[in-house]
Amino acid sequence: MRPGAPYHGYFASAFQPFTAASNTLTYLSATVGSGGAAPGSAVPGWTLTLRLCTTSTCAQVLAEAHPTIVNYGETAADIGDVAVTTGATYYLVWYQPPQVNGATWVTYWWAGGPTVTASDQMQGAVCGYNR
Repeated sequence: MRPGAPYHGYFASAFQPFTAASNTLTYLSATVGSGGAAPGSAVPGWTLTLRLCTTSTCAQVLAEAHPTIVNYGETAADIGDVAVTTGATYYLVWYQPPQVNGATWVTYWWAGGPTVTASDQMQGAVCGYNR
């Protein structure tokens, strides 16, 4: 995940649609940050819920992980081997964690609009391989 996404803002939930380029997914990540914790380090006791879903509302959850947040960095999880259909659209979805030291969290995006709900280019990553 390259650093430096120019937009950030508060979110209740955020999602990034993507087209599966392989038939197995193994890794999910997103970037969140809060002024209530030291930048660039893990925030013990705070986790980010990451989901792999078939819709943006997560009507069907294919995988879910709760990695410890890396403040203003890549918060990531190995989800094992999750079978998907190459060429199908899936959604990486993440949710606002509880406040840390009284401060909420923001997430990041590259383009697509000035608000988190308008963007289609979120700061998230999904990795996989072909079996």
